[in-house]
Amino acid sequence: MTPSDRLQAARRAFALGDRSGAEQLLGGVLQADPDNFEALQLQGVLLATSDRLADAVTVLEKAVKVRPNQPAAWMNLGEAYRRLGCIEEAVRVLQRAVELGPHLEEVWFNLGTALKAAGNVEASEEAFRQALSIAPRHARAWFNLGNLLREDGRVAAAVDAYQQALATAANWPEAWQNLAAASLELGDAAAAVNGWRKVRELAPWHPKVDAGEATALLQAGHVASARKLFQRLAEFHPESLGAQLRAILPVEPIAISNAAIDEYRARLAGELDRLVAARFTLNVSDLAHSGCEPPMQFNYQGRSDRGLKEAFARLFTQALPDCEPPPSGSGVPHVGVVVSRGHEQGFDRCLGRLLDEVVCPELRISLVGQRGAITVLRQLRPERRCSYFPIPEDVGEAAEQIRAAGFDLLHYWQHGTDSTNYFLPFLKPSRVQSATWGWPGTTGLAVMDAYVSCAWLEAQDADAHYVEPLVRLQSLPTRIERPPQAGDNSLPDAAEWTRQPGTRLYLCPHNLRKLHPDLDPAVASLLDADPAAIFAVIADAQPSISEALIDRLRAHVNQPQRIRLIPRQSRADYLRLLTAASVLLDPPHYGGGANTVADVLACAVPLVAWEGPFHRGRWVSGVYRALGVEGLTATTPEEWVTLATRIATDPDLLAYHRRQMRTAAEQLFAPSAASAELREWFLTTIAAARLRQ
Repeated sequence: MTPSDRLQAARRAFALGDRSGAEQLLGGVLQADPDNFEALQLQGVLLATSDRLADAVTVLEKAVKVRPNQPAAWMNLGEAYRRLGCIEEAVRVLQRAVELGPHLEEVWFNLGTALKAAGNVEASEEAFRQALSIAPRHARAWFNLGNLLREDGRVAAAVDAYQQALATAANWPEAWQNLAAASLELGDAAAAVNGWRKVRELAPWHPKVDAGEATALLQAGHVASARKLFQRLAEFHPESLGAQLRAILPVEPIAISNAAIDEYRARLAGELDRLVAARFTLNVSDLAHSGCEPPMQFNYQGRSDRGLKEAFARLFTQALPDCEPPPSGSGVPHVGVVVSRGHEQGFDRCLGRLLDEVVCPELRISLVGQRGAITVLRQLRPERRCSYFPIPEDVGEAAEQIRAAGFDLLHYWQHGTDSTNYFLPFLKPSRVQSATWGWPGTTGLAVMDAYVSCAWLEAQDADAHYVEPLVRLQSLPTRIERPPQAGDNSLPDAAEWTRQPGTRLYLCPHNLRKLHPDLDPAVASLLDADPAAIFAVIADAQPSISEALIDRLRAHVNQPQRIRLIPRQSRADYLRLLTAASVLLDPPHYGGGANTVADVLACAVPLVAWEGPFHRGRWVSGVYRALGVEGLTATTPEEWVTLATRIATDPDLLAYHRRQMRTAAEQLFAPSAASAELREWFLTTIAAARLRQ
């Protein structure tokens, strides 16, 4: 057999999956002709696809020396280097391949993949788009571009890219999976459920399909269906703490009654005790996006959460490795503020501007978040004085990078609202850790050194609500900006019916999950007290959640048609809707926060507060006290109804309260002592920690 015959036979054997036969034949070719380019190329590809990457690099290096102007050879060598983990070398080699073959889409695709691994987002995106300009139906290029965009925080664009990939490769499970995940990030739970069901259809054995579909169902408000899938996973994986937790955590987003709330919490407490007794362990690499953190619905249930959150802390303290905190830094004190993905808008409006005022030559502040979060934060405030510290998605790797950076203090904006910001403190990446009011209430963690709040927002006995030492700053802890559209009195289309003669709009403009069952009888009393009253709420992004709340409310009133659901609004229309209301209403237990207060003051529409014992029910009333607003705070349902109906039916009283709101708005949006006070707390706390070590 001639060398040419052997080469052809090797190609046939490789195509048929006979790697051993192909390798033997190629060995014969190269023994006779060590510089046979085609044989070197094929042997390099064979070795690479057999995961013998170091050997593949050796062979392919020889191939490019034999024919240095062949772009395919450079491309294969670069891909082998990338898979071997030699990313810089891969980029160098693939750039040479592009120089030799700029017309080849696969060369650009491989360069884009290597540049993505190198963290060069801009150049990677350009390379993928070059590949697509040559081959617009290159499904893998669209897929990898989607992954790049999603990781960079451009989730809507990522969805478009995944859809383009699926237009060419409709039966690709991984593309459906990533489309589902990106859709869920955008709040499109229905699309996420559909995506995961397509994955199940194409690949029923897929290891993530049950958890993925269940998570999407949970966000869509289909709790019973989600629970069944999570319970099935728990049965299949009795050794997994994550699987056991996800089976017991799902809770209805709209509580049907106080009895249902108490039953859920009692059952959960018992299950947590059982899991603690079982002494599970939890792998740090499994924490990201695990969904094992305490449910956010705790805050909506109108109870003290300290006991349950301490139970979670006991479970995870036992299950996770015990870490020693790093030493305090030296030089200029350095604070890291954790802002994870999905929480950038609220942070920027409520705390971002204040932190820019806190920064000074004596204190550095870095915003700590995944790359996508950092991208969004940069776009929101391009001239930000705080610096940025990107972290990987993996919680353990993130903790190590934070530890290595030497932060003196790590400050959590919304601790407990996702897996990353909940689990990071357990790994003690900083000597001092503190939480703050972005997510109201105790973290439950003994490793948290402080909860930074404000005297105006806390009851006198509030220390008992927190595991952490409670810090009561004296200034309102925000530097929120006035909404630019406030004051436009034109009416959005969704509120045209408010012009109906003889009706008054009582609007509760909050997240529907906040509307506790204790609200229902108060609404019934309000409608009885004012025959012209219409009580309205704004629809949730998930239709099932809106339906559950409206059904519950209407079951408590004599005239269900007086309970209205307003479609979701644009930001500008939302502000106009506020001005269309006769009066705005805070619900019990968890009322409006900094965003709501800023909006209603800017629009000068009275909001009747319903003050509760916990921080989450005291923002509106606390701001009113701080700014001298009187006559708008209730502490009982009867007082809430009386205040609301009196204001709505008395034009003079309404005008008085509108004037009060305008005066208070000038104070809220003006500079305050908050930045100096927070700066002093950071510096004093860091100095004390440095002295103690």
